[in-house]
Amino acid sequence: SASAQVSFDLTSCLADELGLTLEGARPGCTPTPDTPLIAHIAGTKGKGSVSTMLAARLNKAGHKVGLYTSPHLVSVTERIVVGGVPVPPQTFSRALWYAMCSVSMSPS
Repeated sequence: SASAQVSFDLTSCLADELGLTLEGARPGCTPTPDTPLIAHIAGTKGKGSVSTMLAARLNKAGHKVGLYTSPHLVSVTERIVVGGVPVPPQTFSRALWYAMCSVSMSPS
């Protein structure tokens, strides 16, 4: 669908801005050894804790890990963490600006 494509495009843009790659992660693509592994953790309780613990273990094992959690506690930049470090405010602002421009220009 068009909304799924816009969502993937925005995610891909943010990943590029953060130095991550989503090459081969598009639905329907055949994964390669370089394809990023994505874990979607859902449920009613403990998602943030499970996600944070999983990210910490993968970081410790030497993997490049991007973590998105919501809601934030103090600053919106807490929501996106790469390699255990929250994204810098400038990076978040650039990605948000790009996303806002993309959405306002996309057909409805």
